[in-house]
Amino acid sequence: MNTCEPREVFDPVLRSCLAAACPLGLTWLERTCAPTGAESKQVEQGNAGTDCEWVFLPAHYIEVLENGSGLLTHRNLTLAPTRYQLTNGSDSAVACIPLQVHLKLDIYQGILSRVVLTVSILCLIMHIAVYSALPQLRNRPGKILLCLSISVLIAQATFLAGSEWTQGTRFCYGTAITSHLFHLAAFFWMNVLALDVHRTFRSSGRPPSTTSAFLKYSLYGSLGPAVIVLASGLVEYFAPTSPWSPSYGAPFCWINRPWALAGYFLVPVFLLLLMNAVLFALTAVSIHMTDKQVKLARQEQQQRLSLYIKLAVVFGLTWVFGFAAAFTRIQWMWYPFIIFCGLQGAFIFASFTCKRSVSRLLREAITGRKAGRPRADSSNLQSMRTSIMTSSTALASIVRGIGEKEVRRATPNHSREGTPLIKRVSAPPVTQHHVVQPKSSSPT
Repeated sequence: MNTCEPREVFDPVLRSCLAAACPLGLTWLERTCAPTGAESKQVEQGNAGTDCEWVFLPAHYIEVLENGSGLLTHRNLTLAPTRYQLTNGSDSAVACIPLQVHLKLDIYQGILSRVVLTVSILCLIMHIAVYSALPQLRNRPGKILLCLSISVLIAQATFLAGSEWTQGTRFCYGTAITSHLFHLAAFFWMNVLALDVHRTFRSSGRPPSTTSAFLKYSLYGSLGPAVIVLASGLVEYFAPTSPWSPSYGAPFCWINRPWALAGYFLVPVFLLLLMNAVLFALTAVSIHMTDKQVKLARQEQQQRLSLYIKLAVVFGLTWVFGFAAAFTRIQWMWYPFIIFCGLQGAFIFASFTCKRSVSRLLREAITGRKAGRPRADSSNLQSMRTSIMTSSTALASIVRGIGEKEVRRATPNHSREGTPLIKRVSAPPVTQHHVVQPKSSSPT
């Protein structure tokens, strides 16, 4: 991304902003070179080199080839004869620098980007499959996380597909719009996650209905990015040469104009990340101010908050490196940006799917056993059976001993010679003690 003024363009050779220039017969109009005397509405995309930007260059930067093309010696970039012009008797020249020069990654960055995006996409597919198969995980926070994961998956898949597709085609155009939409949707759903956590910890009364709250979140998470993409599409249609026109799919399957990239993507992302940081900070303060009993009752929610904060840090730290690399133009800073951005899906999978509780639910879903009931093995069952038999034997002995004591207390003239007790009883029946003598059973 460059931060040049409207009447300046970024020179990738000098890595700085230069005054805009046009060859003879063309004038500067709406950030492009148009035929002299043309009006704004007469300038159409592609007529005056809208896939490139005209800049002043020192004349020795351009080497004229035999076929009339110009070679930018410092960038090893060949320009068509109509894309540069040398001024006789002057040390300056004008050249139309292709837009892809501003956005193109070097070969190592391209390979790294493809690798980490592929890993992230595979992890997101597994995460979405697990959460879709287990209804126990699809509470309100789980649904929000699922929508976030789907958005990241589509955004990264379309971005990866666009990098391999022919530039300037209809598929490339559609891929660019889809990737833009779902990249924004991922950040909006991350913001929904921060809002939901903040509301959960701040609510003192009855929590809001899960269905109604998720419906409102869905409208916000869907309409927010849709409005931004619609605005960029309208500018693309009605003012294709405007600096605010995203130039979808030409040359790359993404947003190709720096000012449009800033207005329709970087600024909204920055505001959402800032809002997330504020919401998580307020939530942490709210937890710190609660008493110990409430903290213990919300221990599980606090663990979930910790994971969400880590997720927000990954999303936020990614774009900290991205902004820093764009504004400082330090090439090595693109590498951590690519790694963090590409491995977002891997972080989601490792943090929310690779858990013991999720593994247990998944095993129970596969085997058909009810969730939450641990399986008792044969040794546990044998121990339980032995314990029950021992307890029953002890209880029978206690009852037998109590019965004999009661009978002997009621009959003071009982015999000690072992004769049957019922034959020695001559007193009237005892009425104050009602004792039932248990029947004696022979041992087996």
